[in-house]
Amino acid sequence: MVAVSRCAQSVSGTNATCEAVRAFLTQWQGHVRKRCALKGNAPAYTGNAFHLAFGEGEVNGRIVLDPQRLMFLSESANVEFSLDHLKIECHRSGRLLFSSPEETDWVVYVSGEAILKNYFVTRRNRLRLLARELRRQREGQRTLKLAGIFLVAFAGVSAAVWFLSGWTIDFLVRKVPVSWEIQLADSAYEEIEEHLKPVDDPKLTAELRALTDRLTSVLPDNKYKFQLQLIDEPIPNAIALPGGRILVTTGLFAAADRPEEIAGVLAHEIAHVIRRHGLRKIITTAGPYYVLKIFISDERGFLSLVSGGSQLLVRQRFSRELEREADDAGWHYLEAANIDPRGLADFLRKLMADRLMQTLEKSPLQMLSGHPPTTERLEHLEELWKHAKKKTDFVNLP
Repeated sequence: MVAVSRCAQSVSGTNATCEAVRAFLTQWQGHVRKRCALKGNAPAYTGNAFHLAFGEGEVNGRIVLDPQRLMFLSESANVEFSLDHLKIECHRSGRLLFSSPEETDWVVYVSGEAILKNYFVTRRNRLRLLARELRRQREGQRTLKLAGIFLVAFAGVSAAVWFLSGWTIDFLVRKVPVSWEIQLADSAYEEIEEHLKPVDDPKLTAELRALTDRLTSVLPDNKYKFQLQLIDEPIPNAIALPGGRILVTTGLFAAADRPEEIAGVLAHEIAHVIRRHGLRKIITTAGPYYVLKIFISDERGFLSLVSGGSQLLVRQRFSRELEREADDAGWHYLEAANIDPRGLADFLRKLMADRLMQTLEKSPLQMLSGHPPTTERLEHLEELWKHAKKKTDFVNLP
């Protein structure tokens, strides 16, 4: 019995010794791998490690790989991930994230993609395919980021060009004297004169003059003397030329049920003149920077270019932006003159009726229709009325 007991004790001691030796060898191998990595005997990548014990911070260190594992090595913390269970992901910070189900409390990060080309990663089929997919994802993210940067830059450049274009147009418009506008209006009138039949009707002309004088009396710093020309044409229409010339058809009087509608149309046309929309249209079409170059080098050439734009005044409609501006300004002119501002909206509703629109399409003055009625314009005018401060006690127009 004593011999058996001694034998058992001997075997037990031997097993304990083996476990101790095995633990020592494992520790020694880890120490050797660390020393080799730190000495630069294996490719190393700068990285960071996170563990719950670190709180919110990360530990800086180096990452090395061998045939079996990925190792994070630093002076204060070390961890190893088996390549058999290694997980690689793209982190929202743009770094690569390494983890393992065997070390759930650890996460290792590395910047760049060089580690994905490591020999020990590419020799394993699973990791090689995963690395390829990660590179594809990161490339897609870079492409989206570059596209976003390009779009932001393009938007910035476009905004700058738009701002400078607007500034250039405003500058050039201010440099054009009213006398030039009158010459331009004369040229434009000659372009359309053969299509017009002037009417000498003292009563209608007096009504137009009274409405125009009432509206222009509330304009600050008015530089224009408005000329009113009545045209024999059944289609309700009105056209403003630069310099203050306004053409009004007899059809406008026939279509209007009350003088406020005629006043609304006149206010819109007066706004086109005051805001110098005809000049803006010519300069915008010709190119503001081209026109500015001509203005700087040759003022006579600038006058010639502006005067040569008379055909644009006749054949090209105002932009939606200029129409909106004329509607807004005309509305305020009517309010300042104490005239019911709903007249223009009432007139546009009539003009949008099918019968009138079909007739207008066949009219020789269709080319002069610089402000076709639209649902959008009507909705905007209705919105202005909705927010108007005054809605009663307007002047009674004769």
